Amino acid sequence: MQQYAQAAKGLLASISKDLKELNLRLPDALSPQPSGGAGPSPSPPPQQPQQHAAPRGAPDAERVARFKEVLLAPRVDLRLLRRLSFSGVPDRDGLRAITWKLLLGYLPPDPSGWDELLARKRTEYLLFCEDLIVDPKKKAAAVEASGGNPLGVPLSRQQRQQQGQQQQREGQQQQQQQQQQQQQQQQGQQRDKGSGSGDGSNARSSKGSGGGGGGDGGPLGGGDAGPLGGGGGGGGGADASDPLSRPSPAKPLPPAPAAGAVGKAESPAARERRLRGQDAADHPLALHTTSVWNTFFKDSEVMEQIDRDVMRTHPDMHFFSGDGEEAETHRREMKRALFLFAKLNPGLRYIQGMNELIAPLYYAFKTDPDKTSARYAEADAFYCFVELLGEFRDHFCQQLDNSTSGIRATIGRLVAALRAADPQLADHLAKNKVDPQFFAFRWITLLLTQEFPFPDAVRIWDTLLSDPRGRTDCLLRVCLALLLRARGALLAGDFAANVKLLQRYPSVDVGEVLAAAAALPGIEELAGPAPGG
Repeated sequence: MQQYAQAAKGLLASISKDLKELNLRLPDALSPQPSGGAGPSPSPPPQQPQQHAAPRGAPDAERVARFKEVLLAPRVDLRLLRRLSFSGVPDRDGLRAITWKLLLGYLPPDPSGWDELLARKRTEYLLFCEDLIVDPKKKAAAVEASGGNPLGVPLSRQQRQQQGQQQQREGQQQQQQQQQQQQQQQQGQQRDKGSGSGDGSNARSSKGSGGGGGGDGGPLGGGDAGPLGGGGGGGGGADASDPLSRPSPAKPLPPAPAAGAVGKAESPAARERRLRGQDAADHPLALHTTSVWNTFFKDSEVMEQIDRDVMRTHPDMHFFSGDGEEAETHRREMKRALFLFAKLNPGLRYIQGMNELIAPLYYAFKTDPDKTSARYAEADAFYCFVELLGEFRDHFCQQLDNSTSGIRATIGRLVAALRAADPQLADHLAKNKVDPQFFAFRWITLLLTQEFPFPDAVRIWDTLLSDPRGRTDCLLRVCLALLLRARGALLAGDFAANVKLLQRYPSVDVGEVLAAAAALPGIEELAGPAPGG
């Protein structure tokens, strides 16, 4: 009986632990400061865990089942998925990863096309890496077997096409030169036959008037047709049958052997000169815009900026800032994705803070229990980042700061909404010279990722990505809810106190903030239509 009692006690402890885990919004790995390793509390009497733990765990288990039902349907109902996600996505079974991909439009509602689309997108991303990441240090020694790429540099598709066109042109030029040489040789033989027996003057000049009159000119200019173009008078004693005394017909200098040409052997010195000439534009000191090194140096400046920002991404989380190989891999993949975005968007490039926007996406995909999804988290995060920034990219473009879609216009709509919702608070902040840009600039551009702990920021994004009134409207309503929630402290504070409070917002229940934001009217109703909208 004692053995059965111990077994029952262990089973109840296991059930209690499982139910406790079901109530967690995010795993402990997300928390900046995970709780200690204290073991489970002593098990209560057998009937108590079933009475108290089951009601708490049942809603989460039910939500997980509802999400799976929607996601496993023959066609995903996006409207129903948004409704479920608005209250938060359970952090179980990779639900957030696939839900965010659907909400951002990376995956279509029809699951039958997911495998094909993901394979195509991930392959496309690898090609971007191959084409856009330049590393001159990978150049190898020249080898003829490289097919016209003697330096062994990995070529892009455009470079390979240009290489083929260049080889075709070189082949045509070589063929034309050979034809010209054959024609010149035939003309020389015909002149030799028509020169008569031994008249040296006629033999040296088929166009001249005899004597010392200049011939048809050698390669270096006027004078006789001799190899050096010198010489004076007649030379009538020359024997036309003597090959040493017979002048050769004028012809151009022989062309340099083309790359990859077959036939005569190429000396090592000539080959070295040819390769050096081909690689002149790729010398580290070359200033030409098409130089590989010139591109590499420009890219290095962007990569250094990205590296500095990624190293500062959530320094309190081991996932991003740890010293191990795994954390280093995470940083390297995030940097590469941001660098490719900068290369593919030269008008915008990389702007400080973009690392904070790709971090939640990359984390959600990299921690997906599905190994294939986690392996390609870099590519998937890149495309979802592009989709996300499609709506908010104007906030990062300095040239658009003063436009109707720029960051200042968006901040202006937040101020107008605050004035409509709470005129007294708006007047107080204006009277104390609290410029909204002191706090709202970061709130809006970084989508509130810096104002809350990472788990809470991820929870906000669940609502942000699924709000039926739009992401920008949701973002501004959450910002407005934060201002209204701190109303008492702001009205009692001066400039310094208010700026400090808004730049370092105190700890708050993010669920209550989201509920308050959901209860607010739309920003258009509060602030009026968007400029230019």
